[in-house]
Amino acid sequence: MKIRFYTLILCALFLIGGVGLVQAQTFKFIKDSVSVTASSGEAEIVGYNQMVNTTSQTQTFRWYRFDEGLENGWESQICDKIQCYLPHVSSAEFVLGAGDTSIMDVHFIPNSVSGESEVRVFLFAVGDSANGQFATYFATGWRVGLNENPQAKFNFYPNPVKEKLTIDFPVKGDHTVEIFNILGNNVGTYQVNNQSTLNISFFDLPKGMYILTYRSAEGKVVTKTLTKE
Repeated sequence: MKIRFYTLILCALFLIGGVGLVQAQTFKFIKDSVSVTASSGEAEIVGYNQMVNTTSQTQTFRWYRFDEGLENGWESQICDKIQCYLPHVSSAEFVLGAGDTSIMDVHFIPNSVSGESEVRVFLFAVGDSANGQFATYFATGWRVGLNENPQAKFNFYPNPVKEKLTIDFPVKGDHTVEIFNILGNNVGTYQVNNQSTLNISFFDLPKGMYILTYRSAEGKVVTKTLTKE
């Protein structure tokens, strides 16, 4: 039933967009495929991606989310340049200026259920669905308590942050912390060796939402969100 529904939507889009009326490509995904792995105990497992309006004009874009291989008990949601949508929203539009970039992130919500999931996002310029493109997002959530590294658990404060963010690790060790803005751009990478605390200055960063990504020495990745006031 899901495949049939998916096929019907694509057929309708191609008919509306005008099959055979091939136009110049209006955008591109930065990544055609995104894979992420984290503990299923995390609130979200995020696949980060971006798209670029490659034309010299402002364009209106529409995306459709297809939960083709979503694990039972999991949910997913899309974040674009406008907002992060609730899981029940499977399609939305946004306007993007010439040469501008928008995030196209998929947030997997595992609800403490281990497993693997796949979500496909179909994006096109409104009126030109025949030249739409897919990006595929894969997520793996390992079982809570299975092969978990205590170093992969940490606390950070305050949130919201104004000037300085403090991260406390439960044990001393080698830690890598990266901070990304809402567009997915890296605004800071920090290597910690044999320490249990890291202080990060947010004084010069603009207000807004940020993504904090922690990577343990064993390669386990944990992602959190925070806000700069």
